[in-house]
This record gives sequence, structure tokens and C-alpha cells, in this order.
Amino acid sequence: MTRRDVSRIAKAAQALRELTVEDLAILEQASAISVVSASLALSAVPVHDWTVEVHPDVRELVRAGKKINAINRQRELTSMGLLEAEEFVERIAP
Repeated sequence: MTRRDVSRIAKAAQALRELTVEDLAILEQASAISVVSASLALSAVPVHDWTVEVHPDVRELVRAGKKINAINRQRELTSMGLLEAEEFVERIAP
């Protein structure tokens, strides 16, 4: 599984988590599977591939207190979305 695959799965899982109870009921009625069960199963999917090593540029920007620049640089270097890159930077920030 590639980082891009993990990113796509994480985005799908996040979209399911954001559905309202009413949305889930409508989807469940229209589908052959339980959307609630699928949503609960996907909530266990890791949002990030934390095996990604911290690039020296990103680490230096974090040390300099430039988190926004670090997030943007992380996005340039990987296939991470904005939320993923932000959480990644927050995780490595002191």
C-alpha cells in the first residue's frame, strides 16, 4: 500500500466520520451494507502513514517556529493533504 492509498483511505474515513445520523440512515437504507458498520470499521483506519521520515527542511522550519511554512513544505514533499500535513507537523513540533 502506498502513501497515496493511505491518504485516500484516510480521506474516505474522514468523510464518513463527518456524516450526520440522518445521512447515515439514508445511505444505509439505499445500500446493501450497513454504513454505520462501515463507518465504525473505518474509524480504526490510521489517518496517517507515520512511517514517513521528517525531512530536514520541515524539521528546520518547525524549529524556527514557522509551522505554516513547515506544513506547506511537508505537502510539497509528500502526497499529504492539508489536514494530514498539519497533524504531522504538530506531532513533531516541540
